[in-house]
Amino acid sequence: MKKILIIVTLLVAIANMLLAEDMQLQEISLDEFLNNHLVDYKIEKQIQLEGIGRNFAVAEDTGEIVAVTKTDEKTIVQMLDLEGNCKWSHSFDNNYHIIPLVSKNGNTATLFFDEGEGRGKNVIISKEGHILYKSPTSHSVLYPSPDGNYVYGNINLMGSSKQKEIIMYDKYGKRINVTGLENYQIANIRMKFVDNSHLIAFIEQENTNSILLCFCEFNVDNLTVLWQYELKEGYTKYFDTHNMATTNLGINQNKIAVNAGDSGFFIFDFTGNILYQNNELISSFGFSQESSLIIKGKEIITFFDNNFVSEKNIDFSFGKVSADEILSFLKFDNFYLIDMKKFYWQKLKHHTLFCENDEIIIINEKIHYLSLNNSNIIIALSYEPTANITILREIEK
Repeated sequence: MKKILIIVTLLVAIANMLLAEDMQLQEISLDEFLNNHLVDYKIEKQIQLEGIGRNFAVAEDTGEIVAVTKTDEKTIVQMLDLEGNCKWSHSFDNNYHIIPLVSKNGNTATLFFDEGEGRGKNVIISKEGHILYKSPTSHSVLYPSPDGNYVYGNINLMGSSKQKEIIMYDKYGKRINVTGLENYQIANIRMKFVDNSHLIAFIEQENTNSILLCFCEFNVDNLTVLWQYELKEGYTKYFDTHNMATTNLGINQNKIAVNAGDSGFFIFDFTGNILYQNNELISSFGFSQESSLIIKGKEIITFFDNNFVSEKNIDFSFGKVSADEILSFLKFDNFYLIDMKKFYWQKLKHHTLFCENDEIIIINEKIHYLSLNNSNIIIALSYEPTANITILREIEK
């Protein structure tokens, strides 16, 4: 009994220490941030949605938003434009956690209905809101190509089985037999489109301890490998536990960033030249609207300029928040905004870190940046207590 009491006391003490660490970070409202800091932007539209926010996806070329919200009775998935007009809407029961994805042009959306343990069903939805395809249950998540004409599958992060072939469909769900990699003895593969005619494939071959990063030209049903780079030293173990084609691969303008764990962190150009390499263990990374880089180590965030020269280091040892994952950041004259992803209570959430000088403040909204028609737009997405979307546009000078 005495041992149990000691263990409980220790657990309470540790929990209090972590809570105290998290409490070091001040929180401010979106309104307070806009009024005091983002003075060069004005609010164009505020949209209140039904229910609490669960997930959002934004079409990079159009600004259309796929929003997933939840009420007591149902889960609602809808697409809205920047004026707040609903372009389509579907309702589902509350048995699933739904992950939305959308093509850059907004023409195709996919929904992954997570059934737990990495398994689930996929749905393809057209720009008009028509359900084009429903997949059987599998471990694969379907991602739209930039133009929305194709969707491709990668084994979900929680899936334990290896993916030994390219999973590709047209937007109507017709399976495409992709050729061009017959010379590779594929034991495991992940992929991601770079643009409409190029993609990156990570290939683990049979009986090897390395992974090949292959930059490929894509033509309907054929791949041509234009160049490849071998990632060595323990990378196969990292491959199985991280989805290399999503969070550990970043594409920004003509740069390809790869976080390869013990093998290092690399940035390539589209012809295969290494622009930057870091051999330290990187937790996560992101690019700014100006294509500059941010890297998160164990307890330090480092900001770089466009030539990959370190500009600033910020201490980031703040309990649970320090485990969050960087997605991207915005760089302003006097401060940074960092888009963070966190997994609490099996619900995907986001928040934004406001960094000014050496101070870090939490804004409990996801902030998304777009540059459309020579105009800079910020979309602020609020999850709770109700889902809200705030559209801001930079004031012309």
